[in-house]
Amino acid sequence: DGGDSPAIFCSRFVRTNKYVTERDVEGGVFLNFIAGNRGLGGIQEAALFCLRAFVTGSIDISRGFGLANTSIIHFADQLLALAESDLPYAVHVSPSDGEITTIGQHDFDGYLSVNMTAHPKKDPNTGELFGYKYGPIIPFFSKFSYFWFDRNGKKQREVEISSVDRPSLMHDFAVTRNHVVFFDTEIVMRPLNILLVRGSILEQDPNKTPRIGALSRYAESGDEIRWFDAPGFNPSHVVNAWEEEEDGQTIVLFASNLVPFDQFVCGLDRVRGCLEKIEIDLRDGKVTRTPMSNLNLELGVINPRCVGRKNKYAFMGICDPIPKVSGLVKLDLGSGCVVGRRDYPPGCFGGEPFFVANCGDDGGCGPREGEEDDGYVMTYLHDENRRESSFVIMNAKSPELEIVAEVILPTRVPYGFHGTFIREKDLEQMDRLCRDNKIQ
Repeated sequence: DGGDSPAIFCSRFVRTNKYVTERDVEGGVFLNFIAGNRGLGGIQEAALFCLRAFVTGSIDISRGFGLANTSIIHFADQLLALAESDLPYAVHVSPSDGEITTIGQHDFDGYLSVNMTAHPKKDPNTGELFGYKYGPIIPFFSKFSYFWFDRNGKKQREVEISSVDRPSLMHDFAVTRNHVVFFDTEIVMRPLNILLVRGSILEQDPNKTPRIGALSRYAESGDEIRWFDAPGFNPSHVVNAWEEEEDGQTIVLFASNLVPFDQFVCGLDRVRGCLEKIEIDLRDGKVTRTPMSNLNLELGVINPRCVGRKNKYAFMGICDPIPKVSGLVKLDLGSGCVVGRRDYPPGCFGGEPFFVANCGDDGGCGPREGEEDDGYVMTYLHDENRRESSFVIMNAKSPELEIVAEVILPTRVPYGFHGTFIREKDLEQMDRLCRDNKIQ
């Protein structure tokens, strides 16, 4: 936000229940539910975990066992670290020295239990936050439900969507002015795999037809959802979605579809992110899919003020392979044309980009028509040859995505995770609230 202050770098673990428990015993005690366990060693690990969790009580799983390392959001004067297997963790960042402190689990005054998505959507116009929860990890909590919060962080209605009769991998979703859109993919959750030592709880069901669900964002019942078959559509991350203004009966969304999906459970490096434009006609149920690029694109972002509204530009990582990003493209969503591109040097890879507007303290799309891309694209880079990491800022309007600033970092930032940008005034506001509430 201007000024002559030097750059500050701070790296801290979020003090989750998992982190604190394993730090205290100086070893791993929680099962890896995604990687899974196999063989005699897997049987021993699963048996020991069940003994500690359900018999002796030496592991308190009621306090969660997530990593809080997938994404981070700023909402209702809180900075929340998220992972979909747990509740959010509130963290505090000091505006003076950048020190990061874990405040603790944030359950929205007791109205949120178990877990929530790591990709909630914030409406830039209303300030509301939309999210959902499902049971990808905990065997006894497999129901799927959708909810939202007002701009002050007060939880509103929660509706159970019973038409999702078994949990599947629903990592991301979309929000428009009038709808939320969910993706029921071929990857299903089988929690008993852990106890039976069959590896990961994730399995592909080749007999399942993926589907897209559209629900009113202020629905009174989960039964209002409408499902549309979309064979072969298994998206990882959503870029944006909106309703066409002409009639409001056509939902348009952009998302990266993972192909070939039967390789997903073997590793992300075996699949490609194929950006698709999906059009859903709510009148006749027709779903139209259009490939937008032949590049391996993932981790797409837009100007945050355009979430749920029609927009023109997306900034996406060129994966080589997922989750390594070998460059960035600026894509015109109307034509599919690449209007900006930066390839990183050989052996240099980045993470997810993030767009920061250059026009107003509210992070807006711009004061005038056509100013959506007036701002900067930021990301972390790591040079594997030199073993050097940096934070770079690029001019979003430049066809070459010109680097205008670079900060060499004292340590590496891992690939594949999501970030955010917090303005100084928001850090100061959160700091004042922490001091007033004496929770720092």
